[in-house]
Amino acid sequence: MEKGIVDIHCHTAGIGAGGSGCFVSADLRRSWRYRFFLAAFGVTQQELERCGDSLVIQRLSERLAESRFVSAAVVLALDGMVGEDGRLDRERTEMYIPNDYLARECRKYDNLLFGASINPFRADALERLERAALEGATLVKWLPSIQLINPADSRITPFYNRLRELDLPLLTHTGNEETFTWARNELADPELLRLPLELG
Repeated sequence: MEKGIVDIHCHTAGIGAGGSGCFVSADLRRSWRYRFFLAAFGVTQQELERCGDSLVIQRLSERLAESRFVSAAVVLALDGMVGEDGRLDRERTEMYIPNDYLARECRKYDNLLFGASINPFRADALERLERAALEGATLVKWLPSIQLINPADSRITPFYNRLRELDLPLLTHTGNEETFTWARNELADPELLRLPLELG
């Protein structure tokens, strides 16, 4: 059978090895989930420390190349929580995968596509959105219950409008989130998505 499926929801992660800018919080590293993540990505912490976080992307591309049906995958960045100052709140963010790192790594492989992540409450969210589009982003990913994004907040309207103008889909989680050590699952209620849907 001819390959042709594109997986639009593929994860990566990193510990900051090789200057990636990624990080995983101390709480999440102490959780059983951290060992599960490493095994799922087919790497060990020692390999990441030695080879850098880009090893996860390389292994993902190699495994994807062996697929009988899937020809490409969108690999997702993950922005963090944002403080009152509109900047990344590292203390409360459990996992962070920066757009610039992921865009650069995905360009190395013809079967990987860049999926951006931008918390719309960043002070420079619209600038980040423009930059992600220029870097070839195929979509923007949110995890509202972890990034503390209320999709119904009218302050996000300019962000939604620019997404529409750039023809960038929004991929967002709904329902309970159990991947992290905590979650505000009320922010993942599908009812909160009426505003972006009404805006097109």
